[in-house]
Amino acid sequence: MNAESTLIEMREVGRDEVALIFSFLTIASRMEEQGEPLQKALVDEQLSPYWKGWGRPGDKAIVASDTASGLPVCCAWVRDLPPQHALKTSAQGRVLELAVGTVAQYRGKGIGTAVMRRLLDACQAVCDGISLSVRTTNPALRLYARFGFVKVDGSEHTNRVGSQSITMLLNFRDSSQSPNRSEVEAAKTEFKQAHAENIPASPCAEAARES
Repeated sequence: MNAESTLIEMREVGRDEVALIFSFLTIASRMEEQGEPLQKALVDEQLSPYWKGWGRPGDKAIVASDTASGLPVCCAWVRDLPPQHALKTSAQGRVLELAVGTVAQYRGKGIGTAVMRRLLDACQAVCDGISLSVRTTNPALRLYARFGFVKVDGSEHTNRVGSQSITMLLNFRDSSQSPNRSEVEAAKTEFKQAHAENIPASPCAEAARES
């Protein structure tokens, strides 16, 4: 497989596709890379809220599949988590939490950027903001900043694997915190050109929710 010339198609995830969400949660949480058994996501109190009961009102997800194989390679989703599981932010109103996972060999090709753009566009009409938790060493921090996410003050914390994470927030109702449209559009254009010309797009890593 030549992933650099992979063509993808995107669609919404159905309410009955809990297995898809679970599988991408294990990818988003980098469980295999950390040597964790994937079954841990079945019972871990920090992970299970991101997939259990999938299909509730407000759940929304976009998945990208490799058109050649038909296999899903990237998924981004948001949920309205209960207060005991939701990330702490200063935003008012309804704030959904984002998780993103991309199969390792498909990272760095702009696929996560395209999937996130479609999901965030769909979310603006139904919520006031989007939050996420990300490790401080994750290269995706720059990608999230391009979309308008900013670090929540005082949000540094030790995550479940012992490294440091921060909370980031995209506030749709704060005009000063809007996405950098020029950078996002440039990333989208580069993604389209990479597919048309069969050349690799510039690197970006996608894995929110790694606490």
